[in-house]
Amino acid sequence: MIRRYLRYKERVTRLVLAVLFGMMLAARSADACGYFFMEDHERHLLIENLINAATISTVGKDGKADKTVTTLYYDTEYESGLRVSLKNTVVFDVRGSDVLKYGKVVGTIASNGDVSFGKHTYKIELTDERLDKRLSAHGVTTWTMTVKRGDTLVLDSAGVSALCAALGGHRDARDEVRRRIIFYLAWRET
Repeated sequence: MIRRYLRYKERVTRLVLAVLFGMMLAARSADACGYFFMEDHERHLLIENLINAATISTVGKDGKADKTVTTLYYDTEYESGLRVSLKNTVVFDVRGSDVLKYGKVVGTIASNGDVSFGKHTYKIELTDERLDKRLSAHGVTTWTMTVKRGDTLVLDSAGVSALCAALGGHRDARDEVRRRIIFYLAWRET
């Protein structure tokens, strides 16, 4: 009886370890393919982008995310590109050169790519295009990103990417990254 119990306990332990190991492997592949962060220097906020959401948090004394302010949930299945939705309601979207919040125009995108919300105009720069070595198996391109309002640095990140949504049907990785930035700026300005 004791032997049977010990064999059962050993099998359960092996199963638990196998499940934990599988979860760890799954977490690593998702981490490699679906995360980048941006830092808002003016508002002292950290924006952590995942494939389907962006968590906006205050920056703690250690330079890491402290308290969550809000989360933007991305609709990655929308045929004309990424948009933000909540409970089946579209919150932020881009239609042509207009940035929409609940269907009303709150900003515009100029032909040169600058984004304006009221009196504030932001210049989004994606430079240093490269194939990320960690993500090269997925063919993911990354950029160094800066967002300026005039001469003031508002946002930056050393490595932004399309987070595999481009692989899932989105046609333009650069457009997806720009939309993620625009949606944050729309949230910030409205």
